[in-house]
Order: sequence, then C-alpha cells, then structure tokens
Amino acid sequence: MRVSAEGISQGISQRVSQGSTLGAPLAAGLGGTDADLREDRWIAVAEASAARICPNTAFDLIGLDADGVAHPLSGTLPREAIGPRLLEVLESSILWARIESGRRYAAADLATLIPSWPRETDLGAVFVKDGEGGLGAVLCAAERDAPGTAKDSAEGCGASLEVALQGWRLSRRAIGLRAFAGALVEAFSGGVMVLDAQGRVVYLSSTAEDILGVDASGAVGGDCTRILRPSVEAEHPLLRGLEGELETVELYVTDRRGHDVPVALTMRRVVGGAGSLQGLVCLIRDLREERSLDEEARRRERLAVIGELAAGAAHEIRNPLTGIGNCAQVLQTRLAEHEGNRKMADLILQEAQRLERIITSLLGFAHPRQPRMSECQVEEVARRALELEQPALEGQGVRCEARVIGRIPPIYADPEQIEQVLINLLRNAGKAMPRGGQLTVETSAVRRQVHVRRKMGRRATDRIHVPSKGPVARFVRVRVQDTGQGIPPDALTRVFDPFFTTRSDGTGLGLSISQSIIQEHGGFISVQSLEGKGTVFEVDLPIERRRGERRREPRDA
Repeated sequence: MRVSAEGISQGISQRVSQGSTLGAPLAAGLGGTDADLREDRWIAVAEASAARICPNTAFDLIGLDADGVAHPLSGTLPREAIGPRLLEVLESSILWARIESGRRYAAADLATLIPSWPRETDLGAVFVKDGEGGLGAVLCAAERDAPGTAKDSAEGCGASLEVALQGWRLSRRAIGLRAFAGALVEAFSGGVMVLDAQGRVVYLSSTAEDILGVDASGAVGGDCTRILRPSVEAEHPLLRGLEGELETVELYVTDRRGHDVPVALTMRRVVGGAGSLQGLVCLIRDLREERSLDEEARRRERLAVIGELAAGAAHEIRNPLTGIGNCAQVLQTRLAEHEGNRKMADLILQEAQRLERIITSLLGFAHPRQPRMSECQVEEVARRALELEQPALEGQGVRCEARVIGRIPPIYADPEQIEQVLINLLRNAGKAMPRGGQLTVETSAVRRQVHVRRKMGRRATDRIHVPSKGPVARFVRVRVQDTGQGIPPDALTRVFDPFFTTRSDGTGLGLSISQSIIQEHGGFISVQSLEGKGTVFEVDLPIERRRGERRREPRDA
C-alpha cells in the first residue's frame, strides 16, 4: 500500500496538534520526551533523502521554519559555501514563487531565474515547496553523476524529503511550545495539574507535588479524586470544574502525610474546535503562608488596639498613683514610732512603685522609642550588661561567663536599647535558676539567611514584605544560655506575646518589648529550650556599612 506525502503530512500535523491540546500527549509537551517530536529524527530522514538526490556530490540541507527563517541542518559542503546572503535569498518569497518543487536547478539556471541568487557560487539546488511556501532546499555542488541519475533521484526522493522537512518544522514548533509551556509553569509560584476529559491526571508540576504531598510518577494516569482530596466530604471541585460548574474555590485538602493544607484552585476547561471537552487546567495555590501573614496582620491590629488602651489607662492611672505614693511616704515618716502601721505604709509604697514599673512597661510597649543609631561594639555592650547583673546573679549561686569568639566588627545600633534587651534576658535567666547554675553570654559574628519576617515592627510605617528566599547576610550574634528550669513546650511559642508570663511577679511585657527593639534594629531574636535542661536566647543584629541610615528613616517595605 502506497502512502502519499500529503497523507503522511496530515498524520504528522494531527500528532503535533494533539500535543497542543490536552490528553496524554500534553504530559510530553510539558515535562516528558516524545520520540515523534524529536528534531534530530526528522533531520536524519531528510538527510538520507538529500543524499539520494545528490549521490555523488557534496550537498547541504537547508530547512525553513514556520516563520520562513532558513536553518542549515546538515551536509558536507564547506561552511563558507553557505553564507548569510545565500540564506537570505532562500527566505525570499520571490524565489519560491518562481521555482518548481522537486526540480533540480543548475547554478546558471538559478542566476538567470533569480536575480538575487549569488553569482559567485556554483551551487545547484533542489527546492521543496508546501503549496506556495517553501519547506527547504538541497544545495548541491557541481554534478559529477551520470546523466539522468540526479533527476531520477530527485523525483523519487522528493516526497520523502517533503514529509521529513514538514516533520522537522512541526517538531521544532512543538519543542518551542513545550519550552514555552514549561517556562510558564515554572514561573507560576503555585502548582499546575492537568486533567483529561475523563478526569485522569495527565500532568502534575513539581510544586503541585510538594503542595499535595504526592509523586507525579504515581499520580499521572490516576483518578483526580485520589490525588487531590478535600478535607471535607463534598462534591469534588475538579469534577465540577470539568462540568463547567466551578472555576475558583478555596478549600482544605489532605496531603499524603495527613495534614490539612489550605489551597485555592483556579480551573479552566479546554474545549476543542468542535466544542468537545478536551480537559481541565487547574492552578493550585498554597495559602498557608498567606493565611499566616493574614493572622499576623490581625494580631498586629489587636496589639495596636491593646497598646492604645494600655497607654490611655497608664496615663489615667499614673496621676492618682503618684498621689498614693506621696501619701505613703508621708505616712512612713509620721508613723515611724508605730511599727505595725509603718509596715503597712511600707507595703503601700512598695506596691505603688511596682505599679509604676508596670505602667512604665505599658507605655514602652504602646509607644516604642525609635533607636538612636551610633557605631558600637556589641561585645562591650554585652560585657557591661553582665557586669551590672553579675553581683545579683552570683549572690544566688549562678556562675557567670562571658565569651567573645573571633573578631567582632562594629555595628550601628542604639547601645542603650541593646543593653536593655540583654539585661532583661540575663534577669530572666537568673530567675530560671533559683538554686544556681551556669550562665554564658557568647558574642560572635555569623552568616545567616535573612528569612521571611514573620513578626513585623510596630511602627505605623511598617509594611508586609514577603520575599521567597532571603539573602545570606552577616550578623553579630549574642547568645545567652542558662542551665535553668527551661520553658514548657506549650509556653515556648508564646514567650514573645504581650502580657504572657509564667511568673506571678512578671508583667509579661519584657520579652515583647525586647523583640520590638531588636526588630526595629532589623535583627532577629529567637529561643530554644528543653524543659529541665535550660534555655538559649539568640539575638542577631545586622552588620551594616551605611552608618545605620536605613534604620534612621521609616521603612517603606
């Protein structure tokens, strides 16, 4: 049975067009390899046909892509024989309008027929056309074969050469579409899932694998309801998307580890030319980080309200409290001879002073002072803070040690505020070791990744900034380690929350204020603790070369 060139060409076109719709070929179009779409396969077929057309001469095979651009594909002619001028002529519509497909032209014929044909070349040619447009050409050196042989070869091999050049052109286009589709998938920050008309998964991107906790090799070809599993039993959203009932939805899905993951699905049906359903493209966006930031924004709003209320209450309470303290001092003097009454007056004054400290902390939390930047040595600030607290710590049996590892570069910071943070950490460490222990303050220079800032500063000019990955930068780290009681796991995640404390005499504002101070400096404070073993706080402050200007001005992002 003889197959015509037109029939083979239609088969190739159908094969490539199937790959541009949905169904099984799309998997190869996006992420796999399809042997039928390989350029080199068609170039090899075309080269074999060209060799039969020019059996005894050197030749070069030139192909024209879908845009009419000429590409040297293979051959044995010297490289200098195929110059830019010759390729430009082959791209001319005038040439293809004047020549016949399959006919072999001598160099003299071409020079007469096509005025722009390079006259310095002695190359003949056999051209292959597709209707009125060109597919390619075989450029041949001067003939040395027997009369009639080349003509017979050209006529016999013209059909196979036409099919091969069509296959090369279509495969080149398909490869370009594949690369473009792959780039689009990689550029999208979420996951991509593609279904055929029956709801089977034909493609799953690597990001979608991570979100759903599945392996694409096991998911492709499977039922979509087994791959994407809603946490709540309901009609499956992908099936509704295939039916055209749903385009966007937010829901929780259960991954293979049993975790509930919030996702947003954006679905688009793909319909063929005859109106038949080809499949569904589903974009999957992981909402975990977005939900986390939304919750952080709501928490920030609540803290702002709490701060304003605390500031107002503190101002209203401070005036009468001052009067109470003054009266208590007068009573101390007048009741000096009455021991019992004197003790009551002392108690009133002590409690008034305690309330004053709480009010001062409230005002510091509600209206944090902007840092006054200057060049300082962090190890000196840490040493001074330890010297201030060391007598009280050693009085309760705590051994204190200060370490400096390597050379510590100067940084731009507010020394008073950093000292305030370190004193608070040292006091907390001392209270965690009522029976004594070991306290170590270690200063070093480190490199660390500037990760996503989960806790925002509390200035009105702050904005949410979510980089995908932070750069690696240099920091000075102060590490405060104790061997005390440790922090219970249920309390560890709340230690920086305002008004949260595990001590009856604490205000719950010390660590919250410390965190705000470090964040205002562009740094990080973190905690690790094992109950019964001890606690480590790490304060990381950035090393800047711009004299702190970035921290002096309100941040825009």
